[in-house]
Amino acid sequence: MDLTLILGSISIQGVIIVLCLPFIFGIPIAAARRKLHMPGYVGIAFASLIVGMLVGRVSGLRGIAGTRTGFFLSILFFLLIASTVGSIIALFFYRHPDV
Repeated sequence: MDLTLILGSISIQGVIIVLCLPFIFGIPIAAARRKLHMPGYVGIAFASLIVGMLVGRVSGLRGIAGTRTGFFLSILFFLLIASTVGSIIALFFYRHPDV
């Protein structure tokens, strides 16, 4: 098979899923290894949610939707929401340091 046919058959949803999975699984793994404190994960969740909603709103504007900029802003939106989901999941896997 031709490589362009294989790559052309992959839908954009599959690409977005592949891009988002490291965020969804990587952040909780870092939490299990105590790489950041709990308020840090809450801050990441809030910040990425707010910025993600703003980016999603901008990507849907009339002059931007359907352009390359809108496409890349949409991908950024999904990555930011994946970061939010990963940070919320990280709160459940966070291990408190032994005192």
